[in-house]
Amino acid sequence: MTRKKFIVISIILSLLAFVFTSSAMAEQRVLNILTWAGYNEDRIIKPFEEKYNCKVNSKNFSGDEQMLTIWSASKPGTWDVVNPDGPWVKLLATQGKIRKLDASKYPLEDLFPIFQRFPQHWEGNTLWGVASRWGFYGIAYNTKYVSKEEVKSWKVMWDPKYKGKVGIYGWYLPNMGNFGRYLGFESPYDIDKDQLMQLEKKLLELKPQVATITLTASDLIQALANESVWLAPAGNWAAVTLKEQGLPIEHNVPDEGAVSWTESLCITSDSKNPDLAEKYLQWMLSPEIQAKLAWADAFHAATPSRKAAQFLTREQAEMLRMTDAGVDIVKRVSPRKLPKPEEAWKDVWLKFKGE
Repeated sequence: MTRKKFIVISIILSLLAFVFTSSAMAEQRVLNILTWAGYNEDRIIKPFEEKYNCKVNSKNFSGDEQMLTIWSASKPGTWDVVNPDGPWVKLLATQGKIRKLDASKYPLEDLFPIFQRFPQHWEGNTLWGVASRWGFYGIAYNTKYVSKEEVKSWKVMWDPKYKGKVGIYGWYLPNMGNFGRYLGFESPYDIDKDQLMQLEKKLLELKPQVATITLTASDLIQALANESVWLAPAGNWAAVTLKEQGLPIEHNVPDEGAVSWTESLCITSDSKNPDLAEKYLQWMLSPEIQAKLAWADAFHAATPSRKAAQFLTREQAEMLRMTDAGVDIVKRVSPRKLPKPEEAWKDVWLKFKGE
C-alpha cells in the first residue's frame, strides 16, 4: 500500500469514526430529575445511563416546599421526574404539573399491599405517582437511659425525669401527627377545631421537656449521638444511622401508633423525555435498585418492594423492618398528609416553638 493510499484510508476511517461518535452523542438523551438525596447516587444512576445511553442530571432538595420553589423558578420543560412526598402528588395532579401513569407498565405487584394502590397516588382508576421509599416515625431512644418498656407509649415524652432530655425536629407535620395519635386520633390530619385545641394544649405541656428543636434531621441525629438528648420523635432511619455507628440507639413505634412518610416518583407534564422518564421509574422500582436505594449513602430507609430484601443482608433488612415485622408496623401508622386548614396547624406549631 502506498503512503498516499494509507493516508486517504486513515482519513476516511477517522471521518467514519467521527460520524459514528457524533451520531451516538446526538442519540444520547438527558434526563433531569429533581429529587431527595439517595436517588442520584452513582451506583443507582451509572448503570441506568449505560443501559439507556443517556445522561442523568439531578438536583437535590430537602423539603417539598423547596422542591416547589426550585421547580417554579425553572424554565418549563426543565424537569422530567420529580420526587415529592406522597401528600403532594394529588395536589400536583390537580395543578396539571404531572402526567398520568399507565399502571400496567410498573411492577406494582412487587410492592407491599398498602403501596400497590396507595390512596395518595390514585384518583379513582388514575395513577399519578409510584411509591419509591418510605418509613415510619416513633421514638428513637438511648438504651443507657430509657427502657424499652417506657417507649411503648408516647407518654414517656412528658415524663418529668426526662425534662431537658427530649429532642424535637423542627417540622410540624410529623410531630403533630404523632402526638395526635397519642391523643387517640386515628386520622390525626383530619381532626376538627376542638381536637386541634387539645393537640395544642398537649404540645405546650411538652415544651419544658425539650432540650432542643433542631433545624434539620441531621442535627437531631447529632443530638442523640452526643447524648444531649436521650429520646426524640424520629423516623426509623435516624436510629438505623446511629446503630450503624455502634451507638446504643433503638427505635419503637408506640402502642398508640404513629405516622408514616412516603416518597413518590412522578413524571412532569412538560417532560421532554417522558418515555425515558418512564424507564427511570421502572428502574427505581426494580428489586435490586430498591435495595440500593434502601441502603443509600445519604441515609438508610425502607423501600416498598417486597423483593428488595433479598438484595440486602439479613441484618440490613431487619434494621429497616423490610420484613414481616414491618408489615405489622404498617397497620399501626397513619400516612402523613397535609392538614386542613394548614395555616391553623402552623400557628399552633409557632406557639410551641415560642415564635
